[in-house]
Parts: sequence; structure tokens; C-alpha cells
Amino acid sequence: MNTRAEKLLDNIKKCVKEIFAQELVGVYVHGSLAFGCFHWDRSDIDFLIVTESVPTQAQKEQLIREMLYLDEEAPSKGMEMSVLTRENCRHFVHPMPFELHWSNFHKENFLRDLSGYCHYMQGEDPDLAAHVAVTKAVGFALCGEPIDEVFAEVPKAAYVDSIRCDLAGCLTEIEKAPHYYIPNLCRALAYAEENLILSKEQGLRWAAERLPKRWEYLLQKVLECHYLGTVFGCEQDRETVKVFAEELLRCLKKAGI
Repeated sequence: MNTRAEKLLDNIKKCVKEIFAQELVGVYVHGSLAFGCFHWDRSDIDFLIVTESVPTQAQKEQLIREMLYLDEEAPSKGMEMSVLTRENCRHFVHPMPFELHWSNFHKENFLRDLSGYCHYMQGEDPDLAAHVAVTKAVGFALCGEPIDEVFAEVPKAAYVDSIRCDLAGCLTEIEKAPHYYIPNLCRALAYAEENLILSKEQGLRWAAERLPKRWEYLLQKVLECHYLGTVFGCEQDRETVKVFAEELLRCLKKAGI
């Protein structure tokens, strides 16, 4: 593991244990760190915190203060964290309820009104079906109880719906974010066809081996950008990217996604 990431995880563990004490069930890492393809310059750090009961407002505010402090040690893509209760992990419903969420996207709101946004930042998130499924498949416990004793199995229908939600804006947004949608289309197809839960990088490699030869150049180009941590600009390949997305979405629809 990257030594900076390891140090950051250790600090996360320490502060979460201090905040929740006996109320802490565990901290569970998913995403690129769990898949073994983390890179400091192009990855974020993804984890779930599970507590016995709903955190108090004071605990939420303390946790966000720690996240703001630890953010200075984090990679440029930051950290993504959700707080869940044991009950909701044990009896899975979709979309899954969460008690608090942090990511770079919300950082400015927390800085502007920490107390108010801590109170507001709760609800249901369809993405959690995918996060929990990845945690069950490849994740690891940073501390606390074993994953299989905390998280129920994610129903296939819930995982499929999380994929659909993730790809909902694909055709209109792919030209702006091909580096996001192309890998996610690939790993969605890997799940649809072979029931595989893959990282973005693994999804691209899977697709490069199985899709028609005409997509080889595009996939290798996106994979190279992903590996180098650069943004894939599709100005020269706009039509190719659009056709690729349309074809994979048709394949996914045919497979029931």
C-alpha cells in the first residue's frame, strides 16, 4: 500500500475510534485501495463508517472537523466517506439510508456552515448498494468487526439499479467526462455478462480483451490516461466515444441493466 495512504488510514482509524468509542462497529475500506489499484495522483480514498446507532449532532460535527483536518493529508481526489448504522447494514434496503456523507464535492458546504450541513447531510443514496457490494467483494476492515458479520448481501436488483443510476446521464455527459463513463460502462458490462465486480482499470482491461477489435484503440487510450492520471479529452474522438456508449448501453439493456 502507498505509505501516505497507509498513514492517512491510520489517522482516520484513530480519530473515528476516539469520536465513536463503544458505538463504533467498524471502518471498512472499498474502492481502489481495496481493488489494489490505488495511485496517489489519480485515486481517492473510499471508506464506510458503521455505528451502533445514529450519531449525535456533536459526533457528526467532530467527525467533519477531523475530515477537514485530514483532508490536508489526502490525495488531490480526496476522500469519500459515509456513516451507516448497524441496523441498516444488517437489514439492507435500497436506496440505503446514511447518517452523514463526506466528499470533495461537499467540502465547501461544510466549510460554509459546518453545523447546518451536518444536520442536513443525511438521507438515502442508491450508490451505497455498489459501495457495499464492493466492500463485500474485495473490501477490508480498517478496524472493527468482520465485513461478513456487519453487512448483509446486496440483492442483485439493488446493485443493478445502482449501476443504472450511475450511468443515467451517460449519453448526454460522456463527451464531458469520457474518463469516467467509459470505464464504468466497461465494468457494468463485465458484471452483466460475467457477474464480475471490477475496478475502473480492471473494467477497461476486461473490455479490451473481449470487445470487438474496433474499440481497441479507444480503450487503450482511456486506459493509458487512467494509468497516467491524465484526463482523456475526446475532441478528436467525439463520434467514436458516442457510438461506443450507444453500443455498450444497448448490450447492457439486452442483459437487463
